Amino acid sequence: MAMKVMDLHQSRQERLLDMGFIGRLVGGGAVHKPGNIVVLVVFLCFLFALVIIFTHDSDLPRKEIIFSLISVITLSLGYYFGKKSE
Repeated sequence: MAMKVMDLHQSRQERLLDMGFIGRLVGGGAVHKPGNIVVLVVFLCFLFALVIIFTHDSDLPRKEIIFSLISVITLSLGYYFGKKSE
């Protein structure tokens, strides 16, 4: 019985190490690495957009930067939710 508990604990630790920090937040494992990268890109784009919105610099081309970030977000979401096989 103790050996089964130790094996279960060991496999759980291996899965946690395999998932990484973002994998722990959004779930998944080694097969969901592209999804984890997409989540990271979308999160960073939204964070950067918030910084751009609340920056009080009159010379900053906010509209162009926001549109560029939106295109990166849609590209990454299209990659993630797009067609998986032909």
